[in-house]
Amino acid sequence: MELSRRSFLKLSGAGIGVTALAQLGFSATALAASEELRISEAKETTTVCPYCSVGCSAIVSVMDGKIVGIEGLPDSPVNRASLCSKGQSIYQVANNDRRLTKVRYRAPGATDWEEKTWEEAIPRIARLIKDTRDATFVETEDVDGTKVTVNRCEGIAQLGGAALDNEECYLASKFARGLGLVYIEHQARICHSSSVPGIGATYGRGAMTNHYIDLKNADVFMVCGSNTSENHPVTWKWMEKARDERGAKIIVVDPRFTRSAARADLFSFIRPGTDIAFFGALINYAIQK
Repeated sequence: MELSRRSFLKLSGAGIGVTALAQLGFSATALAASEELRISEAKETTTVCPYCSVGCSAIVSVMDGKIVGIEGLPDSPVNRASLCSKGQSIYQVANNDRRLTKVRYRAPGATDWEEKTWEEAIPRIARLIKDTRDATFVETEDVDGTKVTVNRCEGIAQLGGAALDNEECYLASKFARGLGLVYIEHQARICHSSSVPGIGATYGRGAMTNHYIDLKNADVFMVCGSNTSENHPVTWKWMEKARDERGAKIIVVDPRFTRSAARADLFSFIRPGTDIAFFGALINYAIQK
């Protein structure tokens, strides 16, 4: 075999590394065993990340009732084994001495919290819901002199979140509608009060019209007012995959120089409040050209 300078250095480095590990008491067999240790002794369960609405799947490794590791699920069509810093921090949330594991209750007018059991809390919550529903339930409403059955509860509101999976959302909304609630809210109203009607009028459906994986097939991305690489790194992963494999271009439009802007092919540095003028100019250019 012809030995070049580069191959000589690589072989020397590998030999030194193996020797050093052996001196420290490690061997190839020991290293291989350590790779199997987590899998063989820990119980693995799949879950969905509780943070943003991307819906990344994770594998949770549990040993003796305690989480010992969290990693991305390779079979997930969303994150394909990767987890962002938020997803990886699930481990810290689960293994945190400051995390509340019992019900805390503060009576009306009190200043101190009391510790309650679930056996005490659940009946109490159910009783408050029942009493409030009975006191604010409307069976009929007069419409132009005719009594119309409405069966609604006006004293309770429901608040959901994007971190719930489909099954949880279905169960929560079913429960709320069963009580007759008419105000069923979601935190995404802050994010999507404008996007839902806009996407609905444009594409016929007011929700995301494609899958995350489909991003790898795009030719151009224009990110406007979003720091995707930090806030939604899994989304950014598929965008960079399109750029690396297909030569896609990433354009970032933002009044701030963010990490996304730093990694973009083109950064359009606009003034705050000039979004309408900017997009109006783009529309005008498209019409004219």
